[in-house]
Amino acid sequence: MLKNLYIISEGRTECNFIKYVLYEYLINFNWNTIPLNNNGWSRSHPYRNAIQKIEKFILTHKHDVHTTFFDLYGFPKDIPCYEQAKALTSPYDKARLYEQQIKQDISELCRDDPSYNENLFIPYIQPYEFESFLFIDPRCSAHNLVSEDETKAELLEFEIRKISSGFDTPEHINDSPEKAPSKRIAKLVPGFVKNKAGKAGFSWRIAQNVGIQNIRHTCRYFNEWVSLIELYK
Repeated sequence: MLKNLYIISEGRTECNFIKYVLYEYLINFNWNTIPLNNNGWSRSHPYRNAIQKIEKFILTHKHDVHTTFFDLYGFPKDIPCYEQAKALTSPYDKARLYEQQIKQDISELCRDDPSYNENLFIPYIQPYEFESFLFIDPRCSAHNLVSEDETKAELLEFEIRKISSGFDTPEHINDSPEKAPSKRIAKLVPGFVKNKAGKAGFSWRIAQNVGIQNIRHTCRYFNEWVSLIELYK
């Protein structure tokens, strides 16, 4: 019998990745993986509003497992540990701190509900951004982004590979407004938008072509999250 796993994400790209990539993989571990869209961050008190949405999702499916799939890049500054996170240099340490804060705040919101089981909630933050996955296999990403022109694809592959080689892993590609993964791709591919990449379709399709095992092999933090879900009892 399949167990329900609800993954709360911040947008359409992540939801499609969950629906068409993670679902196909995690069903092998008896998970029925269901995306829940947070629909981005609100302009006013974005973190607080997101936490309240997460609480509602959890209390709607009290006996199922919930996790999150939010980007570290662009994370709301009204999270209580924001200043503490700024002092950290490792994206893994920052993501872990945010996850701990989310878990703590949800537990606080649900403290008066005896049915809440904190063991069923596994917060996850992706360093730094979903589009980090586009730097795992430069050839695959380039030929999906500009599939109509082999010469342009080869040039794009070279540029993506050059960027990727400058970091320990794709998860370390930095999170500034100019140099976050999606911003770097947008500079290389005119017309690239996070949710749509020319004839290649949505960005999640490129990650699908890269393959879940390649993503896990290259992105340690993502792999730890998937491993945790696989082993969950």
